[in-house]
Amino acid sequence: MADRHTRKRRRLNPTESGPTATSYMTNAELKTALKEVGIIISGNLSHKDLQKIYDDNINARRNRTTTTDNANDTTTSARHDNESRTESESESGNRENVGSTEQLSTTRRNVIALEPDFSFGGLVNSNDSPFLEQGQRCAPANRDNPIAQAPTSTTVSGNMEAMLVNTIKLCQQSMETMKQLATSATLQPSVHKEFTLQSAYEAQTSTQSSSMATNLQTPCTGPLSDSQIQETSTICGSSPNPLPSPGTDSLDQKLDNLWQYAVSDRTRYQYDVGVSAYFRFLRLNGSSWSPGSMPPVNEQLLLRFCTYSSECLLLSHSTIKLYLCGIRFYYVRHWGFHPLEKPNGQTFTGLQTILTAIKKKQAGSSKRVRLPITANILCRICSTLDSNVFSCFIDSMLKSACLVAFFGFLRCGEFTSQGQFDQNVNLCTSDVIVLKDKIELTLRKSKTDPFRKGVVIHIYANDSNMCPVLATQQYVSLKRKIFANNPCLSFYVNGQGQPLSRTFFIQHIKSLLTKIGLDANLYNGHSFRSGAATSSHVARLEDHLIQTLGRWTSDCYTRYIHTSKDVLKDAQNQICNTRFLH
Repeated sequence: MADRHTRKRRRLNPTESGPTATSYMTNAELKTALKEVGIIISGNLSHKDLQKIYDDNINARRNRTTTTDNANDTTTSARHDNESRTESESESGNRENVGSTEQLSTTRRNVIALEPDFSFGGLVNSNDSPFLEQGQRCAPANRDNPIAQAPTSTTVSGNMEAMLVNTIKLCQQSMETMKQLATSATLQPSVHKEFTLQSAYEAQTSTQSSSMATNLQTPCTGPLSDSQIQETSTICGSSPNPLPSPGTDSLDQKLDNLWQYAVSDRTRYQYDVGVSAYFRFLRLNGSSWSPGSMPPVNEQLLLRFCTYSSECLLLSHSTIKLYLCGIRFYYVRHWGFHPLEKPNGQTFTGLQTILTAIKKKQAGSSKRVRLPITANILCRICSTLDSNVFSCFIDSMLKSACLVAFFGFLRCGEFTSQGQFDQNVNLCTSDVIVLKDKIELTLRKSKTDPFRKGVVIHIYANDSNMCPVLATQQYVSLKRKIFANNPCLSFYVNGQGQPLSRTFFIQHIKSLLTKIGLDANLYNGHSFRSGAATSSHVARLEDHLIQTLGRWTSDCYTRYIHTSKDVLKDAQNQICNTRFLH
């Protein structure tokens, strides 16, 4: 590398020619020499390619001059020698023809740039052509002897000339195509772009292929102007296939549906009653508000409302607290704040004090008595139903419902419906699987299952007249027989095939309690769950087992256990008998 840089390059003598002479010329000297004869090369070509272009064009010009001089001095005596030499030169001409074709391909691949104008004269000029002269045939240069070249045959020279003419015409057509595209285009290029043989060839190829791909987008033929480039923005552009987005109305409906899932149907009903009572109190108190605005609420109004509920409406302490919970739910849902707390999150001290005072004042008042339906009472009810009290189907349905509610520790709302039947909440036919020795009952919703995961209760058969499996098998058989053409969605139905309601069930149970000589006003739908807990305690079941059977998550099950006077009497007698143990 050092020798090549330090070596003094020998300058070319203008009288010299051939590979030996051009090998010492620089790229700039070769381009300058080619430019003098009308060949302008703006691309970056290698020294070897420039040398070959120089040899094929400059030497060809010298050879044509030498050939003309030799042809004028030729004598008749030397014609025989020239004819013998023609055959060898023809073969050399064929080889040179192939070499010229390869040279043109190489020149096209290396992209020899043309002048900015759309004529081909920059490369080939009719007046000053490196290949053709007026009235002369072009003879290929002999690589072995670039200085002296004998005339070739007319056939060989004519073939090469025709090939070169066709090549020139093809290039001229390509340039004309590019000129038409540039003229018809509406785009104004911001930067001047030189046209080369390669760009002309690609433009012609894309024009021919565009007719066969009409469904494809036409490629850009030039650079875009600043006005045609879309400005960037932080806002997302619209998509031709946007994702479905729900409207405001649809979201509001879904939000209301979620609020419905926040509390149970019965709790929501009690909340609505409490809010209505508060609104009536506000109107009686002289408060008013326009539609769509928030009703007034503060600690003083809440204190007066509690006093009004206790003294005027004669509501109990638990009911007033339930009404306050309804007011809280209403304001949180519609107005987004807690009305029973201060802005710092502390509860109203005065409100808590008044609620405690109401509870103390009502402590001496009589409570509503709710007695349990124990196993003894349930046995008497079943015996009464076996004697055909109402109808065959109603008696079978009530017996199955009473036994399943008792042994399953069910709440009345878990096997009956209140209002419109809801298959997502109420007990459906598909939720009960009656097997030979047990019943698998699935509760979709319950008090201790607020997230509606579902709970499966297993109720087993026994060898008494209170067998829940046998009673349910008889009921299912009658139901399928009577309502074969009208399948019922609800598991328990009345005589008309409608879902069993809470009111229908309690009315018939109270009628049965009256028939067996009990005070029906002391019992309600919750008496079966309370009776099952009481009977379990009498049977001396362990506390954790009672808690598991009743699905209780705390020790509140003890509130369902009613201790009779006989149990208290036996307990005192057992305490008395311990005197002999000391």
